[in-house]
Amino acid sequence: MIIEEWTPKAKVILSYEITERENTLIKDYLRKFSRSLESLGLIRFKKLPEDIPVQVYSARYQRMIAIDPFLVYVPYHYDEEFWGVYYKYNWIMRDLEEFLRGVLSMYKTRSIVKTFESINEVSRVLYKAVAVYLSHIYHHALAHNVLEDIASILKNYVPEISYPITKAAPEERLCEYAAFTVSPPRTINRILDFLGKIHTQEVINIIRHTFGLRANELNIPIGEYELLKAALYAHWDRANDRIYKPEIVEDIKYILPMWRPIWAVHRFSWKTVEDPKEELWDRIFWITESSSQEA
Repeated sequence: MIIEEWTPKAKVILSYEITERENTLIKDYLRKFSRSLESLGLIRFKKLPEDIPVQVYSARYQRMIAIDPFLVYVPYHYDEEFWGVYYKYNWIMRDLEEFLRGVLSMYKTRSIVKTFESINEVSRVLYKAVAVYLSHIYHHALAHNVLEDIASILKNYVPEISYPITKAAPEERLCEYAAFTVSPPRTINRILDFLGKIHTQEVINIIRHTFGLRANELNIPIGEYELLKAALYAHWDRANDRIYKPEIVEDIKYILPMWRPIWAVHRFSWKTVEDPKEELWDRIFWITESSSQEA
């Protein structure tokens, strides 16, 4: 039984049909953006234990580790040395490139623009799409962390409670629901969250330099933000996804009274449990898609 469900306000069909010039620009922007982040040390590769099957999708390993298409969440209940979120570098870069193609095609087919007359027009659209995409992945990871903290809090009152407190599918749906319902007032902050809240001004400088933006172009109008969320929903075909459809189901309803306040606290980067000492935004790492080894 579905308690709540997120569906886009606008129906979007992505054709992914763009010009060769636009396709080249997408590749160039992503290459420049990722290299700049790496040079600043914001893309940190960390070695995971070799037994963790990072290429498996929509699964749990050893009952605790969440393995999604775009990330691996290692809970602190499993291992305090390795706990954290591990973004899948190759998967994200490939999928993000494809998403950007879809977004450019959408902007043209919806008569927002018929053709991109200048590189600046393309860069502004790409920045907005990148911001929404990265924000979504971070908030999906954050939702996994919130559920783990809820388990830690419950255990103080009900010792027989164990982590995880939900089955894999209801948890993934809730994480997607949480990520899709986030509506940040400043999208630039969501990119900073994704990268771990460090080197704030340096990241802003990279973003502005990469995409050729003025300071007043870092925010996204709410209507355009919702449109890009709808594009991501269509890109991942979430309406037909049996694991990642963004909804809250009956099996997980009992945690909602705790979920809402703790989710809000995490959104503002406040601490909710004493252990571990570090928070999720201090434990953001990257792995290659082909293995869990350092790049």
